[in-house]
Order: sequence, then structure tokens, then C-alpha cells
Amino acid sequence: MNELEIPNVETLAAFAELDNGGGEWFSGTTEDYIATLLEDKPYEPLTHSCTD
Repeated sequence: MNELEIPNVETLAAFAELDNGGGEWFSGTTEDYIATLLEDKPYEPLTHSCTD
């Protein structure tokens, strides 16, 4: 039996962000992408609440 998977609030907010031109684009190798993820970056708090 297949279960229907319904996106949670955070996922729906991410979809909306992408639909409105948000998000990030990366062009490069997987290794380069992983390196950018592992870089030390200052914490950036969310600009919206996922519970709205």
C-alpha cells in the first residue's frame, strides 16, 4: 500500500520561496559545493516564521 506524503510547513515555505525567486544557484563540482557548505559562515537567522 502506498502512503500519500504531504509536505510539512517548512517544506511548503521552501517551495514558496523558490516560486518567488528565492533560493540559491550553484554551478560547479559536487566537491566544490560540499566545500562551500563546510565553510565557516556567520549565523543568519530566518527572516520568516515557518508557523505563519
